[in-house]
Amino acid sequence: MGSICGIYNLNGNNINPEISASMMNELGIYKSDYTDTWNAGQVFLGCCVQFITPESVYEKLPYQDKVSNITIAADAIIDNRAELFAKLGIGKCNQEITDSFLILKAYQKWGKACLAHLMGDFAFAVWDGKTGELFCAVDHTGNRTFYYYISPKQFAFSTLIKPLFSTGEKEKKYSDQWICDYLSLPAVIHQLDAELTIYKDILLLPAAHALTVSKQGISKEVYWQVEKQKELKLKSDQEYAEAFRHVLKQAINCRIRSIKPVGIMLSGGLDSTSIACLAAQELGKTGKSLQAFSSIPMEGYRNKLSSGKIADETPYIEAVREYSGNLDVTYCRCDGKNSLSDTDRFFLIFEQPYKILENLFWIDGILSRAGEINTGIMLTGGMGNTTISYGIFRQCIISLMRSGKWIRLVKEIRSYSDLKKINPIRITSELIKALLPYELQITWYKLRNSNWDAPLHLSPINPIYADRMGGRARFKSYKYDPFYIKKMDSFQFRKMMLSPAHLSHLAGIYTKIALAHNLIIRDPSIDKRVIEFCFSVPEEQYIRNGRERFLLRRAMAGILPDKVRLNYGYRGQQSADFVQRLLPMEQEIREEIMKIGQNEQEKKYLDIERIHRTIKAIDLAGTDAFNDYNLRMLLRSIIFCRYLKHMQC
Repeated sequence: MGSICGIYNLNGNNINPEISASMMNELGIYKSDYTDTWNAGQVFLGCCVQFITPESVYEKLPYQDKVSNITIAADAIIDNRAELFAKLGIGKCNQEITDSFLILKAYQKWGKACLAHLMGDFAFAVWDGKTGELFCAVDHTGNRTFYYYISPKQFAFSTLIKPLFSTGEKEKKYSDQWICDYLSLPAVIHQLDAELTIYKDILLLPAAHALTVSKQGISKEVYWQVEKQKELKLKSDQEYAEAFRHVLKQAINCRIRSIKPVGIMLSGGLDSTSIACLAAQELGKTGKSLQAFSSIPMEGYRNKLSSGKIADETPYIEAVREYSGNLDVTYCRCDGKNSLSDTDRFFLIFEQPYKILENLFWIDGILSRAGEINTGIMLTGGMGNTTISYGIFRQCIISLMRSGKWIRLVKEIRSYSDLKKINPIRITSELIKALLPYELQITWYKLRNSNWDAPLHLSPINPIYADRMGGRARFKSYKYDPFYIKKMDSFQFRKMMLSPAHLSHLAGIYTKIALAHNLIIRDPSIDKRVIEFCFSVPEEQYIRNGRERFLLRRAMAGILPDKVRLNYGYRGQQSADFVQRLLPMEQEIREEIMKIGQNEQEKKYLDIERIHRTIKAIDLAGTDAFNDYNLRMLLRSIIFCRYLKHMQC
């Protein structure tokens, strides 16, 4: 694991050593254990390797097989090593066989179809000296970034964006389309098109994509995507639970192979605690413990959350620690940090502005503490709501209706109605709405809600600029629902959450901030095997008797403490203190916002009049500030403007 870069001169010219050296200088800004390059005429490959798994210490990258004249540069951890050893017939599984060697052997055996046999987190480039082709690929869920550009003269790629400008082939010009998406989207994702970046002509290879470059041009393919699976039919609930545990353990165990301490970002919720308990069990077999890191509110936090939500999940985390017996917990309060801290450093890391302003400072704080004890792998259950702990009642009953499971549907509606004290007619009306076209659903929603356009308040975009770039018309073409009202069944929702655009967003954050802290972030909940298993499980395993997230709760009996497993009453609220942390700098924030609009770029992109009007009206210390879309819009405006200024320096 680490970072990679490369150049393929399509005009046949030899690689300029000054350019390749400059590229490596930019790539090598973060700590690595091993760095090397390979150069043969018109092709250059470079690697910075982090030693994390037992096999990684044997990596010599880039690696060339002189017999076949094939060379590989890889940023990879392969998780199905034993399976590959058997398929490739290369003897007994041992640590001296590296992951990059397995990829190369897989390419030699299956060619471009090798991707069907690889499992793990990876981005790699294979130069085939015999065919003159450069074959590049990113793993199924796009856990590693792979940026590239192509021109008539040259193809270049890199884990980071900045090394690509070392070649001198491309200028730093903003992509107006990316900026339009970034500013228009109410959600925290940055773009609608997974391939776009903030720079014009610099593209990202999305999840489960591969491309082949030759003198004849470039071809791209999608080699896997989230699809409906054949329904898994087992005899009992117990068999479903056992099958689920087997797949989840498999995904976790292959992600904790490390020569360094293994950590986890832990909340009191079902996903991370389930992963923590299973990982702690497995690590305990070799005398190791799991290092857990959890964010807690600032000293003096004043709780303003509604009933049923909690800011401090310590009681649940402590229950997991005591029950597991193999968990060391570090609580991170991130004193003195807030949503506007360290923005210049984050711009250097992410190479773009960002919108995860509520969470970023504590994620960074946790990774910093993890780095102090030399943590190599940081587990997370970030996408667990979509896979392992899925079970959203309103979506599951739509699926039951569409699959014609009427008896189960009626039983679940009755149970949920009794449990939540909701009239069953109201629940049934949700099913009827799901039968309507989306446009009619929107019309109905507008008629019933005077504040229907509230999510759009999150966008600070200049409406003239938005119209020119196609703004909200792009929502429709990408089937994006800014109001979150589209009635989706369980498959539609999960497929949307696991779309390349969402996964690319995560990859851009996790790959880069992990590199900055010299570790890797891994999420077992989006293991390909886990995704396919969860998509094969029938809906009645996810909801039962009106209860949500039924499968995980049942499967973790005896592994996860009941205080967490059967917690139906409280949900954790991340960053509940983010507004309170900003209060001491309220006057600075107001002054900074009133200065927005003093340069032409800010005027071009932002609705200056609305931004100024909003800051005059907002009450930062008010009781509703946490849920105020306008506050987030203002903070996004500050971060965006700071980024523009940062790039001018």
